Amino acid sequence: MAPPPILRTQDELLEEIFFLLTTVSDLASASAACVPFRGLITDHGFLRRYRALHPPPLIGVLDLDNGTLAPAQPPHPSAVAARAFAGFDFSCKSFLPTKSGRAWLQLDFLDGRALLTSVLESDLEAMVFNRRQLLFSDIAVCDPVHRRYVLLPAVPCELTALVPKHDLLGLEAFLPPGDDEEDPLSFRVMCLAKRRSVDGAYLYAWCSREICAPSDRLHHTFTR
Repeated sequence: MAPPPILRTQDELLEEIFFLLTTVSDLASASAACVPFRGLITDHGFLRRYRALHPPPLIGVLDLDNGTLAPAQPPHPSAVAARAFAGFDFSCKSFLPTKSGRAWLQLDFLDGRALLTSVLESDLEAMVFNRRQLLFSDIAVCDPVHRRYVLLPAVPCELTALVPKHDLLGLEAFLPPGDDEEDPLSFRVMCLAKRRSVDGAYLYAWCSREICAPSDRLHHTFTR
């Protein structure tokens, strides 16, 4: 077996030591110790490797219908961390902008972000079955822990016209993994429309931490 590579610099040695820190709180404490430590720890390359070695712990299971969390219980290793979120409201409705007669419906949750759409309160139940309204509704990506959100621009009319109501088999909006692995604030939102008359689907996407302008929005047609 080949011997391990020799560490050539002090920074490389420090990085290997920091990789041994198993919790984000320990890593944050090390980062606050001095400016050189902070420079190493906040480097995108270091953070990417650290996340690969220490993925975020699973703290519980989220109920999308009411925004409540069933936290991890002992002896699960995340049980202690999960206590901080006991009774936490993940619905995001307390800080999202409100409009008279409209309500927010949660669609997806991934990597600490929630995807919601604004619908008429009278159509809230119907929205679960009539997802075509997603093409015309306000959509928000939220960080429920830090109470932040971004409102996404609507799908342009020239694209919604490609999916007439009578031709729609299904429509889903969801959060795939972010488009930039080095940027923890990166995210993507995709809307997949399946048609009766086409052996394939239309895909609309909003990407990156700064929402794409309408002219930059991705639109694809693909077939099986």
